[in-house]
Amino acid sequence: MQHPNDVLQRHGEEEVKKHVKEENVNEQDLKEEEERFGDVCCEAEMWRDNEEIDAKTLEEMIEALDFEEKEEQRRIERLHYEKRKRERDLAAKRLEALIAVGSAQEVSVINSMRGLKIPQLQKLCKSNHLMFSGSKSQLIERLFSVYKHGGPGPCPRCKRPRLATLYQFDSATDDAETAATDSVSLSHEKLANVDDVDTTRRQLEPAMVECRKTWSNTQRCGYKRKIESACKQQILHRKLRDEDGLLASVGIHV
Repeated sequence: MQHPNDVLQRHGEEEVKKHVKEENVNEQDLKEEEERFGDVCCEAEMWRDNEEIDAKTLEEMIEALDFEEKEEQRRIERLHYEKRKRERDLAAKRLEALIAVGSAQEVSVINSMRGLKIPQLQKLCKSNHLMFSGSKSQLIERLFSVYKHGGPGPCPRCKRPRLATLYQFDSATDDAETAATDSVSLSHEKLANVDDVDTTRRQLEPAMVECRKTWSNTQRCGYKRKIESACKQQILHRKLRDEDGLLASVGIHV
């Protein structure tokens, strides 16, 4: 039979061992929790770093896209400028060609129109449903084209006065001259040959009407119609009209 003190001692040792074991378990759990917390902290730190990298990358991407968009806008503006310059040069060349091969009356009309100021020419263009932007040569050439051939009026598709008349002379001039910076003069000596005169006159006949209305860099009206001999009067059916006696003031009666 065991002594009561031995039982108490043994029971006390078992309780101590159990308590130590529980403490060890708790310490292990605590250690695991700390490790788990550390892993979470590391993951959070890495996530935060990645977020910073992603934000920086996103900012760089936005800057790159902005740069590309600005470059594209500059490229489009440059193309528009070159196109406007080319159209100004072609209008000046057509006027010189018309003077070189035209009749005395046609030359007189052109020279009379040159006596008008740009605001007056623009007013006449508006009255005749023509584009009224551009140089003085462009305005005169548009009005003279209506005087000689007739005007197309507003665009049948978009109903805007944005129809431009195109000529074979334009493409022939591009083939003959690779740059628009060359001289635009066409002397009578250059067209002294009868064949050259007849060829130039044919090239100065209207070949097509095209709408220049645009809503954006990519969205356009797109209306085009080729001018054949059979339908010329149907397309160019408008007569030149005077506005506030401007044409009459320089001796042009329509």
